[in-house]
Amino acid sequence: MNPIENFRSLVEERLSNHPDNRYYRAGKTELDQISKEFYDRGFISKQTYDDQNLGLMCAKEVEPIDMAFCDAAYAMLEYVRVTAR
Repeated sequence: MNPIENFRSLVEERLSNHPDNRYYRAGKTELDQISKEFYDRGFISKQTYDDQNLGLMCAKEVEPIDMAFCDAAYAMLEYVRVTAR
């Protein structure tokens, strides 16, 4: 499973248990945008990568609460970062 799908699986699990959690909902929103662009084009634009807030949100707020979520988010972001152009 690639890091995008790994993160998707984790987000879906977290949302099923905590549907109102703003961090998981924000993660899902960014995941949807990133994955659509990546799968449609084979890469994401540098603008899309630069506009995402998922990494910052994890670093500032989510790591103490759910490090596994952040690890999966960071892995996905690194996976798509190398394609950004």
